[in-house]
Amino acid sequence: LATHAPRVKLLDFGIAKVLDEPDAALTRTHGAPLTPAYAAPEQIRGGEVTTATDVYALGMLLYELLTGTRPYRLDTRARAAMERAILETEPTRPSDAVTQDDATADAPRQRARRLRGDLDHICLAALRKEPEARYPSAEALARDVRRHLAGEPVDARGPSAMYRVRRFVRRHRAAAAGVALAALLVVGWAVTATVQTRHIAAERDRAEALNRVLVDLFEGVDPTLGGDRQLTVSAFLASATDRLRRDLRTRPALQSELLAVLAASHLGLGDHVAADSVARLAARAAEPLPPGHSARTLAQSTHAWTRTYHDDYETSERIYRELLREASDDDLPEVQSDFAIVLGEMGQPDEARDLLGRAVATLRQRRTAHSRRSLASALDNLSSSYAEDWTQEGYDRAWPLQQEAVRIHQEMNGPDHPKTAEAMSELAGLAADRGDLATADSLFGRSVAILEAAYGAEHPTLATVINNWALRLDNAGERERAEPMHRRALALREAVYGEQHQETAGSIQNLAAVVSAQPGRYAEAVALYDRAEAIYRAVMPEGHYLTAFPVAGRAWAHRNAGRYREALRDGRRAVAILEASLGADHAIVTQVRGEVGFALARLGRPAEAAPLLRAALAEDVDLSEIDREAFTEALAAIE
Repeated sequence: LATHAPRVKLLDFGIAKVLDEPDAALTRTHGAPLTPAYAAPEQIRGGEVTTATDVYALGMLLYELLTGTRPYRLDTRARAAMERAILETEPTRPSDAVTQDDATADAPRQRARRLRGDLDHICLAALRKEPEARYPSAEALARDVRRHLAGEPVDARGPSAMYRVRRFVRRHRAAAAGVALAALLVVGWAVTATVQTRHIAAERDRAEALNRVLVDLFEGVDPTLGGDRQLTVSAFLASATDRLRRDLRTRPALQSELLAVLAASHLGLGDHVAADSVARLAARAAEPLPPGHSARTLAQSTHAWTRTYHDDYETSERIYRELLREASDDDLPEVQSDFAIVLGEMGQPDEARDLLGRAVATLRQRRTAHSRRSLASALDNLSSSYAEDWTQEGYDRAWPLQQEAVRIHQEMNGPDHPKTAEAMSELAGLAADRGDLATADSLFGRSVAILEAAYGAEHPTLATVINNWALRLDNAGERERAEPMHRRALALREAVYGEQHQETAGSIQNLAAVVSAQPGRYAEAVALYDRAEAIYRAVMPEGHYLTAFPVAGRAWAHRNAGRYREALRDGRRAVAILEASLGADHAIVTQVRGEVGFALARLGRPAEAAPLLRAALAEDVDLSEIDREAFTEALAAIE
């Protein structure tokens, strides 16, 4: 309806719903009451219709008003294909849509320039697949439109580069090699979204500079333009680094952001040396930026993260502590969450949990899709921190946190996304730790299937999930199933990380545990533990708690072979390292003291053995069934 003002007024969406009567059903005759081409994803799925559905409808109308077309290329004659497009296809940017029909005409290009930036973001924010990620109300959408018309910053934005890169390089979440190229293809959108408070003209200038760099890069691999047809991904990244250093010297924010993305891509390829080198360049490029600038935070945190792959925790900690003081409110929760992972690896769980708790509390207050994904990652990390107490209390505290993380990943990414699979695998491990191996097997199996479908049969994330599944099978006494899984995980980690890396050492000692439990394989087990210890001592800081694990494992191998003096020696060595790094009251210290107690009992020293065995047999200490049975028998024999 057009008024004399003139104003256009929308009179009817089709079918209304009373929001304060949640149980009132809509009249249905033959399926969902909707116009398929304009239906929101939740309507297609048969989900709840809320104000977010109205926001989606407004987004569709705004899109058509701006572009003269719809955001999806839909075949309205084939309903199944149309519904699949609405559920799975990302809408075309309005600024791209106006040029697709006649890309050579001047008028479409002029319209595209007017739409690029705020109007792109406003439309796409209203059309997001997840209802909770859209504008919270029609008024919020209208307010952003008014801000755009007034030349003011708008709320609509994509996920920040800080978020995307930090999640990309998170420990045990390395991306496939092909993602390195994909990261460069989408980075124009990712980094532009971090500067929505700038004026539109500045954004356009920045985007055009980025586009020039990307065009030059990809011309370098186009054989029709004299490029190298056989260029590898690693060589492409090296070329990109050189080009960014040369062409963006006067743009420190853009240069440092893109270099951080390249560093993340090198990590995805498993090239930690190149990743660290490029991350250093990113940090250096960001030095002219003021403290708290998002690009500076991204570059420095990427550098701090790459240092952990070289076991340089001192440098990593120093950088992260500076970022805790400098980071903006938007970036701080992600800095806290990432630093907490590093603190956990350094054996400082209390401070790690404090940071994670603060990050979770902050992110719960935010409703954007970006914040929801950040919340899922923080919950993952906090759950893992509690689980690493190795106590039933820790597992019980971790369980609801990980369940929530899985739900968020399913909502944001879908049930078959690799991120969902990774979160699901963590939940699987907790299920096994809490004694529910059937649920664990089901969840692990589903996770592996999703990851293999997404990444293929060889990928570091897949290695981590298989390794964790094998550990739970080993703890449950199913060693015939566990050993081939451990060997597959070890082969993958050696290929990705090399032989001298803590991840490789972890797989070696896990395999050793399976081998040492089998008669006649004592020498093989000890050799594996020796190899793992040598790697840890070479790559970890002196006295790090991880260096104690192969020593404790070797004590267990001695015990299984009846070599109790050697078991006592290595058990005491492991306890000394763990007490110094984790504290005398840590549950893992109590477990290893039980190993010492067992050796003392077998050596005829009951007075020393009994209190150590009793403490290890406490209900809240997480012992394998085999160890609990062995310690119980040893204690009964001396009492």
